[in-house]
Amino acid sequence: MSKSYLQELTRSKVLPYAQNADGEPVIGRYNWRETIKSFIHFLRSRTKAPKSSSAAEFDAARTLRMSEAAKTAQIKNAIIVGTVYLAKDVDQILSEMIVSTKNRLLGFPAQLLRVTEGEEDLNEKLKLGQKMMEECLVELSVPDAETIRGRDRKLTEFGDVFATDGDTEEEQEMKRGPGRPRKEEVVLT
Repeated sequence: MSKSYLQELTRSKVLPYAQNADGEPVIGRYNWRETIKSFIHFLRSRTKAPKSSSAAEFDAARTLRMSEAAKTAQIKNAIIVGTVYLAKDVDQILSEMIVSTKNRLLGFPAQLLRVTEGEEDLNEKLKLGQKMMEECLVELSVPDAETIRGRDRKLTEFGDVFATDGDTEEEQEMKRGPGRPRKEEVVLT
């Protein structure tokens, strides 16, 4: 604290002088207890301390936190039961379905020529072509829940076989990588 700041605080009566036995101020002397209390009070009055949260605000925040925890638990239970699937599983199933359909459609002309090679009747060729096209498009049907669950089980079994292949817990942790695992997106069905 500089000398000028001390003088300014004394002039503004923030820091009172010490008093002699007659109650008169002694210039240049300070009662340390009163001075410290007065200075702390001065500093607190200058800073606008945030108001402490009321009980109602605290209860509202706690209620919000508890409701979010309940929602998270419901989603986890839905995943376990099989009414909700992870977005990565649904994306993978859809990708496999689209690639399979694309490959069948690309091979459609050659397959149609081979099947209709000796056929003379145009109507018969159209019926065969329509039947083959319907077979190609069957793969675009919406995947059922069992397909997604089955794929997930296969991946889990496959991963478990290779993940714990004689590794210690430290080696398994190193394979997973540092930090927390990524949160997965969830798709509601």
